[in-house]
Amino acid sequence: AVGPDSISSDSLYQLMTDRSGSHLVEAALVAAPDSVFGKLCTNGFKGRLPALAQHPSANFTVQAAISHVKKSQQLKRMYEDLRDSFVALLRGRRGGVITVLLAAAAKLNCIQAECSATLWESLEKSFPKDQNQNKTPLHSLLTLDTTVELGTTEGRLSALGCAAAISLFQYPKGMTKEWNKALENLSPEEVSQIAMDPGGCRVLESYLGHEDTTVQRRHALMEKIKGSC
Repeated sequence: AVGPDSISSDSLYQLMTDRSGSHLVEAALVAAPDSVFGKLCTNGFKGRLPALAQHPSANFTVQAAISHVKKSQQLKRMYEDLRDSFVALLRGRRGGVITVLLAAAAKLNCIQAECSATLWESLEKSFPKDQNQNKTPLHSLLTLDTTVELGTTEGRLSALGCAAAISLFQYPKGMTKEWNKALENLSPEEVSQIAMDPGGCRVLESYLGHEDTTVQRRHALMEKIKGSC
């Protein structure tokens, strides 16, 4: 019998880069048992993952694959293939791939320090400070793919960016020192804007709910929210 794992690499590539075909491959990845899942990923992604992650249709297939990875070693290989493409993904409005990768790292408890550091560095390269010297990669992440300037302009924060930040603040704090410092140094106006946003408030919940967030730091953040109201 011919199964999904017996499809050639070229055929899978053609399917994934087709708007309708990509949905078919996504469904196959979601339904596939572990043994078939691994073969599909190898046949479809080997040597092509960065390009597929940036493709308008195939990037959703990549996201589906990452979100259904069950083995830490497999996720590590995907991260290693994608890490040099973080800047291109951010600039090309393909941040969903990174967001899914961060969530998978949290779920499997692996490559968290690597993902945290790579995203911080990639955001610095993608969105330099310009005139705002207080701008950090956290600002850029929370406003990803929007025209919002945190603390100065109104509008919804980035749903993708907030989802990514939620995962980051679930990681062990020793792996996300820059991210925690950036959040703790936000102005009362910035904290208030985040708190009133549907996605932003969950970012603050993730930070406040972490078992290693001290009572003093929780109190300091809550005082900023109160002080801006």
